[in-house]
Amino acid sequence: MSYTLEELFPVLQMLTQKYTLNESTSIRRETAQQLMTAILYCIEAYEDEDAYAVRSNLRDLRNADAMKAYKRGRDLVYQKTVAAKNLYEGLLKEFDAYGNQTYYDTIVRGFSAFFNYYDIDFAPQDHILTLDYPILRPLPDLSGINAVQSYLASVKLEQRFLSRFPREHVCRVLAHHYPDYDRQVMNLCSPVLRHALCCMLLLKPLRQIPFTPSEHAALAALARGSEANELKARLENLLQLFIQQTGDDAPGLFEYLRADMDDFAVRLIQFSQLYPDCETFHF
Repeated sequence: MSYTLEELFPVLQMLTQKYTLNESTSIRRETAQQLMTAILYCIEAYEDEDAYAVRSNLRDLRNADAMKAYKRGRDLVYQKTVAAKNLYEGLLKEFDAYGNQTYYDTIVRGFSAFFNYYDIDFAPQDHILTLDYPILRPLPDLSGINAVQSYLASVKLEQRFLSRFPREHVCRVLAHHYPDYDRQVMNLCSPVLRHALCCMLLLKPLRQIPFTPSEHAALAALARGSEANELKARLENLLQLFIQQTGDDAPGLFEYLRADMDDFAVRLIQFSQLYPDCETFHF
C-alpha cells in the first residue's frame, strides 16, 4: 500500500501543528523532511501489521486512508516502545557486563538515555544510540524502536547463554584469550561459546582453561582437511547438544548462537593449516 504526497499532506499538516504547538503551519524544510520520515515510519508499522494479518488469514487488507494508517501505526510504535522498555528493565535486573566498559556503557548508560529521549511523535525513525557493543548477529536494515527491540532481544539471549557458566569462568576465558578484554570493543559471548565447543570437540570438561599443547595439536588434527561447511555442521550439532544438556529452551537461542559458526569454522581450519608454526588457537 502506498500513498501520494497529496494523501500524506493532511497528516503532515496535523503533525506540523502538533510540532509547533498550533502556533504555526510553517516549518523549515529539514524539519518537514524529518516529520515526513516519521509519518512514513509509522505507516510502515501499520502496513507490517496489516500484511501479517493477511498472511495469517485474520482479515482482508484494508484500504485505510493515510491518516488512519498513520495513527494506527503510531499506536503500534508506542506499544513496541513499552514492550522494549519492559524487556530492558527485565534484562537490567540481572545484566552483567563482565567488566567490559563498552558493554556496560551501551546497555546501562546508553539504553537508559534512549528511553528518556526517544521521540515517538516527531522522530520514531531515530534510535539515537550508536550500539557500540557488537552483537553476534548484525541487525538487519532496521531503525528506531525496531532496531532497539531486535538488539535488546539479542543481548538477552547472550546473557542467558553466559549465565550458564559461573561468572569467574566467563572472565577467565575472556582474560585468557583477550588480556585487555575489559577495554576492547568486542563481543563477549563468542570466546566463551567457542571455548565450550572446543572442549566438546576434545571431550574435555567445559571449564578447562587453558588447553595443553597436545590438545591444541588435537584441535588442529580435527580441523585439518575439513571443508568449512562440514566443520560448521559439526559445530552446530555440538551447539545443539550443549543447549539440550543445559536444558535451555529459550526461543531463538540456537539460531542466534549459530551465527558465530561460519567464522568459527573458518578460524579452526586456518589454525589447522598454520599448526605447528602457530601452536595456540586464538579465538
